[in-house]
Amino acid sequence: TIQSWLGGGNTVSYTDVKVASHVLEVYIKKLQEAVSNYFEGPQKHLESFVERYGYIVNGDALSEIKEYMKAEHTFAEF
Repeated sequence: TIQSWLGGGNTVSYTDVKVASHVLEVYIKKLQEAVSNYFEGPQKHLESFVERYGYIVNGDALSEIKEYMKAEHTFAEF
């Protein structure tokens, strides 16, 4: 405790401290909301990225390119 520390004694004693459950619940809820908010933006960005470029990742673009390259094309078509 502070008194034992200020007293200069060699004995150190500790006090078990606990936060009241109703206080803890309020801050756990605030923390959950904050974490949720911090993940919303990146999740939306990921979804828009997948929506725009998912065909490249899943291989659809490669098969379309191979199909296109099989045919003869003029320089202007490229």
